[in-house]
Amino acid sequence: MSGNDTACPPKAAPPERRRWARSADILCRYLLAAVFLMAGVTKVTDLRRFEDQVVLRASLPELAGLLIARWLPWLELTCGGCLLLGWAVREAAAVTGFLLLLFLGHSLTQLSGPNCDCFLFPHHAFSGNPVWPLCRNLVLFLCSARLSLRERRCRDITS
Repeated sequence: MSGNDTACPPKAAPPERRRWARSADILCRYLLAAVFLMAGVTKVTDLRRFEDQVVLRASLPELAGLLIARWLPWLELTCGGCLLLGWAVREAAAVTGFLLLLFLGHSLTQLSGPNCDCFLFPHHAFSGNPVWPLCRNLVLFLCSARLSLRERRCRDITS
């Protein structure tokens, strides 16, 4: 596919609404990038501990837990890097959205379970609250849904 990218015709939305929507997109993109990069780095730096946590806490067969523990950190790093650098943002947001749906399901089934301990930043302030992982994952899912469902930019493929 060759051709020059052209701008979409101007939308009827007022400039302040477009400015707010662009700011929300940027905030969501960088928030998701930061969270997924932190989670991926934390897991990769202590891969054995993460594997043990997944096998012990996830209620999955051991082989499935090991496979997930080995590919999940790299997928999180890849998606976080793409979001940070602006490469394939919609696709990375769609993958993170799928992961967050899985994390939401896990959070719902493990409300009384311990937090995942998969972030670099201190989490002790929320560690006693069993609803925190659910709320966190829901907010992040809404950010990924916003980014992955936004309108595709117009492109002129005929030139």
